[in-house]
Amino acid sequence: VGYFSLGVEPTGDQDPFGLRRATLGILEIIWLTQKSFPFDLLWDAWYTPKQQELISSEASERGRLRLKKYFEERLYNFGWQEIGKNKKSITPSADCIDAVLATPYTDLFDAMHRIAALHKMRTSKLVQSVKVIERTGNIIRGKKFNSDTIDVNLFEHSIENKLWNEYQQNHQNITDLTDRGAYEEATTLFGNVFHPILDEFFASVLVNAEDAAVRTNRLSLLKTINTLYTARIADLSKLRIAKEPQDEELVV
Repeated sequence: VGYFSLGVEPTGDQDPFGLRRATLGILEIIWLTQKSFPFDLLWDAWYTPKQQELISSEASERGRLRLKKYFEERLYNFGWQEIGKNKKSITPSADCIDAVLATPYTDLFDAMHRIAALHKMRTSKLVQSVKVIERTGNIIRGKKFNSDTIDVNLFEHSIENKLWNEYQQNHQNITDLTDRGAYEEATTLFGNVFHPILDEFFASVLVNAEDAAVRTNRLSLLKTINTLYTARIADLSKLRIAKEPQDEELVV
């Protein structure tokens, strides 16, 4: 933390203070002990009033962001192992890591846990969730609307009510699974709930309706479904399988 706050970090093959090895060592300890690693709290604990006299808040923030990025970059060549007695080596693909790092996190172990969960999900159940994120994400991307509130009085089709009811009935279960770190179960439930009904929704409803209020309401509904997953687990649109023809068995 001290080195990065001063702008001192490994460059190319130059690492005179052994920071690269130290970083990989920290990642290994976090992963094998399954201990929480709240990155920002670590930095804040170091940036005491005494340090604030020496280093500006702007320099501190640059150092914090760069150090966090440095830890993230090491995940791509980290020696991943399964947790347990066997400690079998695993190799999450780069797109699994990309998908998780595209979503906010405060605990580095939690981010690593999500990456490993995506790596393990190789069946068509993951495809359902990928398609939900891809389809909702594509239609809300770049759209500007001022409200995330859902107004049921603006629904014009029964499928809109049906989709909203599915969200209301299932979002708490998905949130609870996410809170417990049960990411595989949360992903499976998310896909099972929303994939089939969104097929019916998009076949029946013109999202970009001429009426601005109706259009905004539909976009808000899709955004609410999208962020239920992407705000807490991963942006599945980053996965290669979102862009490739699917087989029954998938390797993520």
